Amino acid sequence: MTFYDPFYSRSQDPEYPYLINGLNCATLNFNYIGHIDHPGTPFQVYNGIMIQITHLISGNGSMVQDVFARPEHYLNAISASMFLIQAFLIFLVGLFGFKRKIPFWQIALLQASFLFSDVLMYLCSRANPDRFFMIAGLIFIIIYLKHGYENRSPLKFALWSGTAMALGMATKFNFLPVLILPLLLIDTNKNRLIYAGSGIVSFFILISPIIDKFDDYYRFLKSIFSHDGLYGSGDANVMNFQKMKDSTFDIFKLNPELLILIIALVILIYIAIRKQDEEGEEAEGMKGYIYLFAGYLLIIAIQILLVSKHFKNYYLAPTFIIYGFIFFTISKFLSRIMKHNSRLILVCNILPVLFIVFMAVKVKRELPGIAKGIELQNKTRAFIYNEISKDDIWFIEPTWESGPHVENAIVYGLSYCGHRDQYASQLKAVNPNIITYEGNNAEVKLWRCAPISLDSMVATGKNIYIYSTPGRNAPVLLKMVQESASRNQFQLLVDTVFSNKDLQADIIKVKVTNPSSNWKVKAPAAINKQKIDKFIQSIKNTPEWLEKVRKKAVEKNISLDSMIMLDAIYMSEQEK
Repeated sequence: MTFYDPFYSRSQDPEYPYLINGLNCATLNFNYIGHIDHPGTPFQVYNGIMIQITHLISGNGSMVQDVFARPEHYLNAISASMFLIQAFLIFLVGLFGFKRKIPFWQIALLQASFLFSDVLMYLCSRANPDRFFMIAGLIFIIIYLKHGYENRSPLKFALWSGTAMALGMATKFNFLPVLILPLLLIDTNKNRLIYAGSGIVSFFILISPIIDKFDDYYRFLKSIFSHDGLYGSGDANVMNFQKMKDSTFDIFKLNPELLILIIALVILIYIAIRKQDEEGEEAEGMKGYIYLFAGYLLIIAIQILLVSKHFKNYYLAPTFIIYGFIFFTISKFLSRIMKHNSRLILVCNILPVLFIVFMAVKVKRELPGIAKGIELQNKTRAFIYNEISKDDIWFIEPTWESGPHVENAIVYGLSYCGHRDQYASQLKAVNPNIITYEGNNAEVKLWRCAPISLDSMVATGKNIYIYSTPGRNAPVLLKMVQESASRNQFQLLVDTVFSNKDLQADIIKVKVTNPSSNWKVKAPAAINKQKIDKFIQSIKNTPEWLEKVRKKAVEKNISLDSMIMLDAIYMSEQEK
């Protein structure tokens, strides 16, 4: 809600991989799904449903081509739909809360979780799986109010809690620590087993579209566990203590309210222990609260441990979404030992108000920088809109880095799509002049789908544009074009036609000044699927080869599945 620039310009990762795989789900081509790392399957299926609905309401032409032609339209629809679902679920929390005769101010604590963290506030403007956590959290709260509050229906609470938690876990595996939460509220071993069984069954149902790729997901998790870098990169080191120590410091530096919550929970445990030793009404149920608050500390500790190993602040989102529930249970605890209602309300709202203040201060501090970034990107996008047409050629390196033109994001999304060659005709209809760098200096492809001669593209005499930033290999792409011109005796004009010093970004134009009329753009080479499938199986069945491919996938920041496909295609093309 704080952003007004396109997704492709600010957050193509992971929005565009999820959009493309959502399209795979919308067309029921589940075997095309190439992003299984999170695993993220429920969100991909949700994207597919929303793509179908959006196309039904406002589609232009065929659904597949429309998604590639107007990806931002579909991403905005997905984002808006999640906002509406979240609003509806917040309403249901209030409805069930009133039915249970819970005071309004306590219901508000359950409803307001997204206000307690700047991370959650920013997620409200995204179309990514982390935002889905808020929906899973609200569903759990509704289940708690309907079946778990005051132990109304323990069996149903255990059963449905398993499904809600499985939704979070199947969306992204960093939801793992929150799986402990229902166990803190279930009071019999039988119901705990039911919760576990329900969660396991629901998890596998939710990831059923990629069940045949579960081995790849397992290998990815294993790689993350055994390496100390992001996405399974770095050294083969389960625990890099110095790195984890530095990351933990960053966690508390960025989220000082989390440290305050930990201290508050420790104090509350101490109070509960003291009250337990006393006689009378106040002593009743104190053991349960000791257990509950200690469980919250355990959830937070595990989340910090996971995130400190591979640090990104938004990886803490699963813990942030339960802030409201934590504050609610704290208020229930304090209501047992404080009888003066106005004083109770005041004390119970100290932490929530403090968290909202922290959130507001951080957002206010960060907004000017965000606004400045949008302004700078707008200048680049305006140049592209006014000066570069679809008759011009973009030479694109697939990368997670966002860029000022939508084709950059689509190319990145296609990197996580299996059998993307099946979309070649629709992509070419949207824009026939997108060529991509494939990590091999002798090869380029149309939209990452089919090989094409770079020489034939250069020979057309069309403008070829390359977007350059410090994180991209623009010099490599430029050198490839220059070598193509040199070996064909073309004169080449190279010009930096746009430069944004604040973003360290340039747009480079290259153009042949003496194009050859004898050249024709070569048609994409036919792909032998039987050969490709043979090499895919060979890679997967050869541990040493698979490990090399995994390292290349990490270097290129693409999924293992996509890298296996690329290597298999390359090997099939080399085989005479």
